[in-house]
Amino acid sequence: MPTAANPKSMHKNRAGTISGIQPYPLTQNEFDILFKNEDFCWAYMERLRWPDGFICPKCGGKKEWQTDRGEIHCGVCHRETTVIAGTILHRTRLPLRTWIMAAWIVMRRRKKLNARLLQKELGVKNYETAWAMLQRLRKAIGKLDADWLRGTVAVYKTHINTAVGQTQSKSLVLMAIEDRGHKVGRIRLRHVPSCSGRNVRDFVRGSVKKGSTILTVKGFRYWASNWKDYTYSNIGKRNQWVQHVEASLKSWLNTTHNRKVAPSDLQSSLDEYAFHHNRNFVRNAGKLFRDLLRKLVDYPA
Repeated sequence: MPTAANPKSMHKNRAGTISGIQPYPLTQNEFDILFKNEDFCWAYMERLRWPDGFICPKCGGKKEWQTDRGEIHCGVCHRETTVIAGTILHRTRLPLRTWIMAAWIVMRRRKKLNARLLQKELGVKNYETAWAMLQRLRKAIGKLDADWLRGTVAVYKTHINTAVGQTQSKSLVLMAIEDRGHKVGRIRLRHVPSCSGRNVRDFVRGSVKKGSTILTVKGFRYWASNWKDYTYSNIGKRNQWVQHVEASLKSWLNTTHNRKVAPSDLQSSLDEYAFHHNRNFVRNAGKLFRDLLRKLVDYPA
């Protein structure tokens, strides 16, 4: 496992280290320049968390100074904190650059990425370290703000094989998929305990823009009276894009998790799959990477 950076140098020159460099990298060379050492990484993350200057997470005070230990001391309530305190990265012992590199790998890799592959690409010694990092990154991916699905959206359900130890089970997943006629659009996925009307309505309202057309199957039709903000149409049979996403999702889960995804980990894996799928519709991958880093230092976690 890489050793943590010297805390006394974490915030050195944080006011000016990234001036003159674009706010997010688009190439590996730009990444290496923007995040060339720990000081640059801490300065960048501080600007993501506090773009208008430091704000104390406890009292909201803006007066601060750096301690000899490299922490930020609030001049109002005298609390000492860091940019990662109370976030997904709270109490990590890894260098911040390792986390940023991991996020860069997750964002750029279009094929499966499991803990073993992440361990190899980062060069960390322990599989457990890579696994824990991937879980935290998936949590951040799940927090990424996303635009509403819109237009014509197919809503369907599928069952995913899950396992706890040797016990096999099936977990219910709701899918919302933009139908763009000649191609599949963006998607949303949610693990739900049951296919109740409330679960379906909450999923649709949280995923699909009002005024859109919902394509649904006969089994969902009796909930249509509650979808007053949408028009709806019967799929009649499985929409071709529903079949495509369902098959692709199951194949990705099987290869990424070796057919052993636990129900408790399923939602984070669904978020990761949707993230990689929807990334194809994002024009600026660098901005998406920056947004992912911002979620890593969101407070509270």
